Formats: sequence, structure tokens, C-alpha cells
Amino acid sequence: STTPDIASPEEAMKVAAAIGSWLRATRRVLRGLGTIREDLNVSIREGARVEVKGVQDLRLMPVYVEREVERQVRLVEAAKELGRRGVTRIDLEVRDVSAALAGSASKVVGSALAAGGKVLGARLPGFRGLLKGNLGPELAAHARVAGVEGILHSDELPGYGISAEEVASLSTALGLAEHDAFVLVAEEEGKARHAFEEMAPRVIAALAGVPEETRDPRPDGTSAYSRPLPGKARMYPETDVPPIRVTDAWLGRLRTALPEPPEARAARLAQAYGIHEQPARQLVQEASDDVFEAIAKESGDPTLVASVLLYVFAEVRREGLPVDAIPEDRVRELFSLVKAGAFAKEAVPDVLREMARRDSRAGDAAKALGLAGAGREDVERIVDEVIAASGDLVAERGEGAVAPLMGKAMAKLRGRADGKLVNEVLRERLRARLAAGKMGG
Repeated sequence: STTPDIASPEEAMKVAAAIGSWLRATRRVLRGLGTIREDLNVSIREGARVEVKGVQDLRLMPVYVEREVERQVRLVEAAKELGRRGVTRIDLEVRDVSAALAGSASKVVGSALAAGGKVLGARLPGFRGLLKGNLGPELAAHARVAGVEGILHSDELPGYGISAEEVASLSTALGLAEHDAFVLVAEEEGKARHAFEEMAPRVIAALAGVPEETRDPRPDGTSAYSRPLPGKARMYPETDVPPIRVTDAWLGRLRTALPEPPEARAARLAQAYGIHEQPARQLVQEASDDVFEAIAKESGDPTLVASVLLYVFAEVRREGLPVDAIPEDRVRELFSLVKAGAFAKEAVPDVLREMARRDSRAGDAAKALGLAGAGREDVERIVDEVIAASGDLVAERGEGAVAPLMGKAMAKLRGRADGKLVNEVLRERLRARLAAGKMGG
């Protein structure tokens, strides 16, 4: 169906994730950021269809939808306000207002005039108060198509070196009435006039609300104007791919060769490796299921593998480190070193950060961090030191002191010993200490 059946930003992400899961299930597509992209078509009541083209990070998809909905709401409200102000037609008359700004302190204006350019302006009837944060950025995006760096408009003036007196002179020169605004372009004259030619259709479109257009996604979840949305005239048969005849026999062969469905794969991973269904589904959705299964078989600790791939990777990613660029063989080496006792699983986040930061192998990262597996004797020595230094705590809380003592011991060991071993030794040594105290008493 091509009707707007997706009703929320979160649902859009779920649908995109499901499509991606099915594609990856074929094992015939590339994986990773940039290998697949989604085109988002967003519309609201009284708005219009706008295509945000080429979204690559599914985690940002709800943000793109929300921001586009907010943008369309603002544009619809602006159109209604123009209607209330009685604006039914806009004839954009461009005038040379360079003389009104001849002595301006504005660097933008001064640079343009010094280079032999002009300051061109136009009255926008009824636009006062509707430009800043709303129609202003829309006009600026269209003006930039002409190669200018930006525009100036009356909703943000006085400012940018343009004084209140100069704003008044510009208003007079452009014939502004009570609710009117103006827009300026300071550039080489030909380029400035081209900018107004690009802005003119967008100014007129403001009366209708939301124009149909294609927008480019930005990394922060916003989008930028790209071009008008292509009409039916742009729809033509694909000339580079020959037609495919779909027959019943061909469909039958495809049905027998269908890959394992994502839902079934998630259920199998949960059952086979003893992990909860939620992380199993997440592994499949994030295309980490293959690497999970390979490492889980090798390491013998599926829960740790799932936790690292889903949550530790996400934490390191949020810190801005290129954790997704770590090759799979290095991730497998990381878990093999944990299994061999080279360092404790508690050190995995730090080792992973070092691997991402230095583009190094797991062994080299562990050495750089000064990690070396601590044997039982080392653990016993450090635990004894911690207990001895916490005499008051032990006397006051007895075996209830395990939790705070555990924190102190793990801090001293710095990931060189498994938490299970440390806990076991701590309880043994603490009981012995308490028993000795009773005998002495």
C-alpha cells in the first residue's frame, strides 16, 4: 500500500527495521551504516507530502519524522495567519536598497558593497513575525540554490550590524505597511537577483502552507531543502534493468528457498543460547545476530556477548568513538581473551574503547591499559588488603559489608579478575576474618 498507514514516528522506525531485517535475512545484502537507506514520506492534515530522502541511521528516523511534522505545523499556521491578515497575492518587487545601507556597520553588507555588489531587497506583505525560525530558513534554503551564503530579513533586525535607523530607512524604501516584512540579499548583483528568482516561488507557496518537496537529512535529525518533489512526468520505466517475468513456477521455487524469518530467528537464538527474547529480537533488528551466534559458540557466555554487542557498543558509540568500525575478527579476539582469562569481563568496555580509539587489536589494547589477568593468589592478596583497611566497616556490618568491600576490591583490581572469582574469595576471607574475631573474643 502507498497510503499513509504508518501513524507514528516510532512505527516508522519499526517498519524500516522490519524491512531491513528481511533484507539481511537473505544474506545477499551488505551490512552497516550507509549500505541501505530509507526515503521517508511525511504528511500531516492540511500539510503536503514531503520526502526526506536517504535516511541511513534508523535510530534517527523518529527524530526526522517529528522534526518534519513540527516544520509542517509551523508552515500551516503561518499560512493561516497570512489569510487572517488578508494576504491573497504576492508580487515580489525587487529593489536596489544599497544607498540605505551605504554607511552600515554590517560586515555582510560592507563586504558585498566593497566588492562592487549590491544590496537588493523586497517587501513581503503580511510576513512580519512569520520569518524567524519559520519562513525565514525556508527562503534562505532556496536562496542558497543561487550560490549566495544567506539572506537577511526584518524579523532578525536590528542586528548583524544593521541599526534601527537603517531598518526604518529600509522599511520606507520598500514601502512597508503594518504587518509587512522584508528580505535582503547582499551579493554580486546577478547572483543576488538569481537568489530572489529562486525565493519567489517559495514566497508564493507560503500562502498555501506546505509545498511538496524533497529534503536532505542532516546528522542532527533536521532536514534541508533539496528540490521540488518530482511529478508524474518524472515517472518512467527503468531502462537499465530488463523486465522480469513472474511465473507460478518461479514463485514456487522462491517459496522453498525463503530465508529464516526474522521473528523465527530471534526466537531460535533466545532458546538455543538461553538469552531473553527482547535482546534476541534486538540482535536481529540491528543485524548483529550472525556475529552474536559465531562468538556465543566460541566464548560459551552468550549473555555477555549479547550485552556487549547491544549495550556496551551503544555506550561507546554515544561517546563518539568509532566502535562500529572495529572488524569482526577483532571483536571475536576480544571475547577469546576474556575466555582465556587474559582480563576480566568487567574490563571489556575499557578495552573496547581503547580498540576504537587506537584502531588496535584487543590484546594490544589490554596491554596499553595495563591489564593482565590476576590469579587467585593476587585476588586473595588484594581482598585481604581491602578487608584489613576496612576494619570498622567489617566490625559494624559483618557479612553485610560484602557489597561495599566488593566495590573497593574491583576498583583495585581494575578489571584484571572476574567478578565472580572476586566475590567468592571475598566471602571466604570475610567469613574467616569474622570467625577469627569471634574466637579471639
